[in-house]
Amino acid sequence: MTTKTIARVTLLLLLSIAAFGQKLLIETDTQEGQLLQQIDNETNEVKRVASLEQFAKLFPNHEAMTWVLGQLQAQYLSNKQWDKVFEAGTRMLGLDPYEVAAAHNCLKAAEALK
Repeated sequence: MTTKTIARVTLLLLLSIAAFGQKLLIETDTQEGQLLQQIDNETNEVKRVASLEQFAKLFPNHEAMTWVLGQLQAQYLSNKQWDKVFEAGTRMLGLDPYEVAAAHNCLKAAEALK
């Protein structure tokens, strides 16, 4: 194997780990936990995004914020809301500079805007 091949395989493994690494732990005895549970169970896309945005506004320092922003960024990306993709990605990277998925989604939005 060449050095380039090893580097590519390593990068793919890291991206895979990052993509599946986010799990949500909900403490239902708190206001934050109840809202997170409501968000997790919501099937209506519009209501889910509104609840995620509400959570981000009410609890900006909560430990689940990276998960919330990841959910929002993915939804913004699928809705082609490029500015919001960048906003959510920037906030996520501010919380966790190793959040590869956030950076990748920002890249997708930048490519879409050319």
